[in-house]
Amino acid sequence: MPDDINLITYIIQELKGFAGSEEGVLIAFIATVLGFIIGFFEIRGIRGYLRGQENKRDKKREQTRYIRLVITGGIIAFIVSIIGFTLEMFYFSEVYWKAFLISIAVFLLAILIQRRQGKNDCHFTAQLGNPRNSRFLSKEKRLEQIQIGNNPYDCCPILSENSPMFYGRQSELERILSVLRKGEKPGSVSILGEQNTGKSSLLNQIKQSLTADAKVVCIQTVHNWKNDRQETFFTHLHQAICNSLKIQSTPIDDYIRFRQFIRRFAKKKYRFVLMIDGFESMMDNNNFDVDFFANMRALGEQPEYQFGYVLASYKSLRDIFNQRNKETRFWNIFGTHRSLGLLTKREAEKLIQEPMQRSLGRSFKGMKDIFYYSGYNPAFIQLVAAEYWNARYHGHKVNSDTIQQMLRDRYKDIWKQRDDAERDLLRQIVKHEIPQDNLTLVNLRQRGLIDGKNQLFARFFEQMISENEV
Repeated sequence: MPDDINLITYIIQELKGFAGSEEGVLIAFIATVLGFIIGFFEIRGIRGYLRGQENKRDKKREQTRYIRLVITGGIIAFIVSIIGFTLEMFYFSEVYWKAFLISIAVFLLAILIQRRQGKNDCHFTAQLGNPRNSRFLSKEKRLEQIQIGNNPYDCCPILSENSPMFYGRQSELERILSVLRKGEKPGSVSILGEQNTGKSSLLNQIKQSLTADAKVVCIQTVHNWKNDRQETFFTHLHQAICNSLKIQSTPIDDYIRFRQFIRRFAKKKYRFVLMIDGFESMMDNNNFDVDFFANMRALGEQPEYQFGYVLASYKSLRDIFNQRNKETRFWNIFGTHRSLGLLTKREAEKLIQEPMQRSLGRSFKGMKDIFYYSGYNPAFIQLVAAEYWNARYHGHKVNSDTIQQMLRDRYKDIWKQRDDAERDLLRQIVKHEIPQDNLTLVNLRQRGLIDGKNQLFARFFEQMISENEV
């Protein structure tokens, strides 16, 4: 037995002898064959990933499967090549040097693909606030983005951050921000409203406003959570936060470890705001059970976590939970509820007149015609105003058939979402049989389907109901 000083020399000599033996050559040969087989499947995995990039159908599921194959194959091929190289480094050195280097290259490629997959396949986006970032701009600054000759009306249903077309929700924005910026901890806010009333657009402006708040991590998701598990929710939420903080962390897929992770950074004066759009989709998923929402309530209620929520939904949170028979008090931590209805007349007129003036270089006459179709609904105003802008700029008449066809499908969809009591009430209003205030009438008014005079929000919609076109 050699002494400690000569131990390394002894091991190397033994490896030399073993590598030159028949057993050593056989093991090295087997290791090489396994390495090339794994490498073959590894290349298949990479090709599958690239195909998944091109094929949008089931892309995420396929990419995840192939990435696991690639990274597993890369690790095994790397280890196998090291073993083979060690055993044969004195026997077929040139061959094994090449095999060893190729294995390292493929292994690193697998790591890079995995990292790219991890960043691109996250159901959340998160940003860390910094006072040097640009915050939400004033209306004057936002309007400076409009150029003469460019149609300013955004027909996309969701306005981007700092959009010049964001009108009429300034008071809601300021109220929500005051709740989220409370001193002791971020509060929680519920935003209610029909489709096309601006909930998602408002969320984008909240996110932009928080981008300049130091140590505030704003997380947002528009993912449809109908089929996901809790593990997926926590894994992606943790990943997004780590990306925003630019840190590496062991993946987390359960509430206990996620809570500990949040508490650790809350002690460092970080604050967290989670914004979920279309919250109803989560409620239709039985994987998000009563225990899940009890945990999320604790996260948003206790100051030690510095965690707040902004949830956008079609109905109130209490009604959503009651209708789905989920007995939880999660909704009770939301002290602020903001219902998005119609714009005021003045706000609606500004949404038409100011962008028209800046982009056409002249004042616009024809607001009554636009309001006939859209009422004071911000999304429908933009749809109709875009057609009027094109007609004015190009010098032709407005095609009313195009506008009517564009709105019919949307108004039919609004009608389909109504229950029987709401439909009966709307028919009464169309017949000018104005009922006394009741819960249904108040609810329709808050949601922007009828105006302050208890009339339908748009005369064109009223015409469709009276002629049974819905």
